[in-house]
Amino acid sequence: MSTTAIICPLSGHPKADRAITPAVELAVSAQAKLTLFSAVETEVDVDTQMAYLDGCSAEIASAHPGLDVRPRIVVEPHAPEAIAAESTESNIIVMATSTSPLLHDGYVGSAAEHVVRGSHRPTMLIGPHFEHSMGELETVVVPIDGSALSEAALPLAETWAKMLGIPLLVVSVISQEDIDAATKALGPQIAGRESQYVRRRAEAHGAGWEVLHGDHPAAAVLSAAGDSSLIVMSTHGRSGLRRLVMGSVTTSVVRDSTTPVVVVNPPVT
Repeated sequence: MSTTAIICPLSGHPKADRAITPAVELAVSAQAKLTLFSAVETEVDVDTQMAYLDGCSAEIASAHPGLDVRPRIVVEPHAPEAIAAESTESNIIVMATSTSPLLHDGYVGSAAEHVVRGSHRPTMLIGPHFEHSMGELETVVVPIDGSALSEAALPLAETWAKMLGIPLLVVSVISQEDIDAATKALGPQIAGRESQYVRRRAEAHGAGWEVLHGDHPAAAVLSAAGDSSLIVMSTHGRSGLRRLVMGSVTTSVVRDSTTPVVVVNPPVT
């Protein structure tokens, strides 16, 4: 993954600022420039917002003299669309999600959700419980569930693992209900089939693997990831009868993870 710039959307709200630290760390690690990005509604807002971005840029440059930090502002009333437009083949967006209570299934903050849905490039989301630096990451964890859409995250996860120089772990979650239903339909060998499936996918990407058991996929993934794993996952997939959309497993993982979560909305083919 050739990365030219890390794009960190900032609104001036303190909650958005929690994306700054991981964005800086990623820019340093990837040897990429860092763009502090804002979309404002009118020209009247430009000067105030630019002063804020200039202040952030100066503070970062002082702490990281070799880092190329640049502010960028566009006038666009629909901020999520402006942010999504910055997502290109060589750019990575690192942004904070909302800390507001869930308004409906799938809510991780309207801007973050729209950006992910509006782009087929990876987006790093920083949830409200984020507290660990990129330097503390020891593993990249990617959950798959048998669907092609969930498996679309595998090459991306392998790329991130190589970029960060840490191992890749492929996991799949199976509930007792799923085991019982599959055993009834296919026989007791189903557990072995699940292991074979995960192992094959993992070995194709030079990764370790693990089959997790639990009735709540997000909780199982977070438990396996702990406080030292970057989680990489697709926004769509299937886990039993549950959809891995921004609205169930992915949302819960992003909301509750203490480490960054890289999500990608793969194109449907």
